[in-house]
Amino acid sequence: MKTIQLIATVVVLGLVQLASGQQVSPGICQDHPVHVNFDVARYLGLWYEIRRYEQAFQIGGECVTAEYSLNADGSVRVFNSMRPRDSPTGTRQSDTGRAVIAFPDESPLEAKLNVTFDASAVDVSANYWVLGTDYENYAVVWGCFGVGTTLRAESAWILSRTPQLSAASLAQVQPFVDQFLDEENLRTTIQDAQFACPEGVKVKQNFSLKDYAGRWYEIKRYEQFYENDLDCVVAEYQPREEGGITVTNGAFSLANNTRVVAQGVGIISYPEAKDGKLSVAFFGAKPDRSNYWVLDTDYTSYAVVWSCEPYYKDASKNVLGFWIFSRQPTFPTDETTVKRVEELVKLYGDESKFEVPNQSDERCPRSYV
Repeated sequence: MKTIQLIATVVVLGLVQLASGQQVSPGICQDHPVHVNFDVARYLGLWYEIRRYEQAFQIGGECVTAEYSLNADGSVRVFNSMRPRDSPTGTRQSDTGRAVIAFPDESPLEAKLNVTFDASAVDVSANYWVLGTDYENYAVVWGCFGVGTTLRAESAWILSRTPQLSAASLAQVQPFVDQFLDEENLRTTIQDAQFACPEGVKVKQNFSLKDYAGRWYEIKRYEQFYENDLDCVVAEYQPREEGGITVTNGAFSLANNTRVVAQGVGIISYPEAKDGKLSVAFFGAKPDRSNYWVLDTDYTSYAVVWSCEPYYKDASKNVLGFWIFSRQPTFPTDETTVKRVEELVKLYGDESKFEVPNQSDERCPRSYV
């Protein structure tokens, strides 16, 4: 795992580990136009590599991913990994680096960055240029430096927020390829579905965050490291003036019989979609990952929530979350609700993996959140 510090006035950014390795050709580096008014915060998160110029450090690498998240001290934690094609066990490799905005005083801010992989290095030329990005779907990245006086060495990557680019995003990327890159030297990166979260998961449509607000009691869950040995788990959601919801999770620990409370915020991940995909974060972190999907709810009695994210230490593995909530400490018994929840568990879950927290009146005081 790697930590990088990015200093750009008052912003921080995590970037892909791209710097060594290149296509060498006659001539000098061109001054290609880059993305301007660069929003570094929106660039954080998980990216999948779709195509690249082959690099010395990436030869034979498939399933290439990069994930960026902020550390408590304001630095950026970066986890980049790939699976070597010739790996007999499928073991993934990873690396880290450091990046800074190349020209932080420019206005508008240009997407030109310095990337290094030597912890002792401070200044390098701007070798990571984001030619274009919409932050939510694609990014086209290019780098170049001179080799002697007559040659140039170029790098290029096409990145996506999902393992595959949509036809619409491909259409946006292609003009950058046609104008600035060499199509023949771009190799396609395999993004096998086994290294990504399941596709086709259907969530609640026309989702109402207002109706979803209030108290929910946890009836079943996939055990998470932060929920080990917790009973009486409740989640309280309340609207925020600035949009989204406040999240207050409360529970009692079996280990020492003490109250446990975690506070955070949640927002709709894709407002234009009007569906039940939310981004939730705790302890001051930014809710920038769509990690709380409401598969279904009637708002008044039950909710079924699912989550899937790549494991930060090994992107070939996923961390799955599954929660069944009720508005009351006990789950509804009406046949329609029971059948609907059973249907969702069969589609997206595994009944054998559920933990059932104690929600009895004898065990759980009702005023701890």
